[in-house]
Amino acid sequence: MATCPHCQEEYSPPSAKFCNRCGESVGEITAASAPVQADVVAAESVRSGIPEASQPVATAEAPDGGDTNVKNIVTGEGNIAGQNVTVNQNVEVKYCAVGREQVFGDRQLFQCSQCYKNPVCELHFDASQGLCNNCAGGQASKAAEMTQLLSEDEIVILDGEVVPRSTVKLVNGQLVTEDGRRAADLKSQTFYARPKQWYKVKPKLLRLEQQAMQRLHPHMQMGWTEEGDCCWDGIVRVRSGNEYQIHLRYPHRFPFAPPKAYVVNPKIERSRHIYEDGHLCLFHKDDSAWENNTTAAVVMSWVSLWLHCHEVWKETGDWIKPEADQVIITPRY
Repeated sequence: MATCPHCQEEYSPPSAKFCNRCGESVGEITAASAPVQADVVAAESVRSGIPEASQPVATAEAPDGGDTNVKNIVTGEGNIAGQNVTVNQNVEVKYCAVGREQVFGDRQLFQCSQCYKNPVCELHFDASQGLCNNCAGGQASKAAEMTQLLSEDEIVILDGEVVPRSTVKLVNGQLVTEDGRRAADLKSQTFYARPKQWYKVKPKLLRLEQQAMQRLHPHMQMGWTEEGDCCWDGIVRVRSGNEYQIHLRYPHRFPFAPPKAYVVNPKIERSRHIYEDGHLCLFHKDDSAWENNTTAAVVMSWVSLWLHCHEVWKETGDWIKPEADQVIITPRY
């Protein structure tokens, strides 16, 4: 027989785990933290002549539906139920960074490649994208928003982004936002180049081209190629947040032929509406042909729309605007 250390009630070890009178653990086994599995090491041996154990001699766990501060001895060697025991709480407790629930050993853990949250358990992780559910849902919403934008009745270009026409207003013949930023539509209605030979009107035509580009696409810088052709270079940041380095080059027959646009960096590996030499097959919502009174600033607006459609195509496989064919080109440039 043994005596309960709490109320002095007698019990028979090792069969009794709790005192019949006070309900306390007869082994005084208590948990210092959450109900995770722990090892119990005997503080002193009941066998005479046997040294203190250096390895766990028993395992304890919380009883089902019981007090989380109480441990039951569930495995072990020898008669240890009545001893003083020590609970080793060295098990690391982890919580999912997205679901906030405690993560046990049977779940796989990941790190999100976008927000870098760690750990994220398998219940809140999209392994196909390498993203947590929060980031994966955000990308799906962004793709849906970009696709929906192309269904607007009218769209304009603002700082390289495709935006609804309703976000700007017409003031003195200019499309502007509430904070005064100028937007560009996809029509040749603001600046015009006279239909004369390029070499005869070069100074005036260049001046008109500079005025149009500086007002509608100020991020573009004019320069000259090694062959002596006039060109524009700059960075376009599209609605998704991606940035593209654009090179716009005037042909010798300008203004009777449009400037050619190239995506310099990152290079377009494969796409629709692109030629083998890498220059873009441009268009706009009215599908009008190039006119000799249209400036390169309008071409830059077409470039922004092309980039928007290209990113939607990469996500969905569909080119939203009308196209004459389904050919996918791998350019060589």
